[in-house]
Amino acid sequence: MNRSTLVRGVVIPAFALIGFFAATSARADDMVANPKYSAWAKFKVGSNSTMDADMEVGGNKFHIQTVRTLISLDADKVVIESKTTVNIMGHDQAEPATRETIASKIGKDQIIATGEKEISAMGKTFKCKVYQAKGNPDMKQDHMGANTEAMKATVYTNDDVPGGLVEIDTTGNDGKGLTFVLTAMEAK
Repeated sequence: MNRSTLVRGVVIPAFALIGFFAATSARADDMVANPKYSAWAKFKVGSNSTMDADMEVGGNKFHIQTVRTLISLDADKVVIESKTTVNIMGHDQAEPATRETIASKIGKDQIIATGEKEISAMGKTFKCKVYQAKGNPDMKQDHMGANTEAMKATVYTNDDVPGGLVEIDTTGNDGKGLTFVLTAMEAK
């Protein structure tokens, strides 16, 4: 598996999976505040968070780092830029930056909160809200043929972190998982 395949097949779906906070075409009276928007909107432009994950595929060890930065903020949306670097056997490859627009409102049935849990990251303990997410049933396969409908994630968020993400535990349809953990942040 080359670096680009890894990023497109594993990293991007993992972060896209938390798109359960995405905008929908719900009626106005069925819309609620989007926690993903709120997690960025209380910070100033330039605030960022870094998440890292390690995995092994075919005997090769991969280290993945994604830095997410708030680049635009208004009352209706925030825009986040993500930069991912993959390290394979000591060699870094930076993937092209991507941008995500996050609406301030979402359909109320899109949020599945399951409780609270303490998560350790950055040498600290964060009291996190826990959300469950699953793949998009409208997208049976991603561009690499993976069954994204079968993907699941548990997302741990804390209000003191830009973007809220402290940990993301993902599980694919093959039962294999990947965990991204907060390793750095800059709150402005």
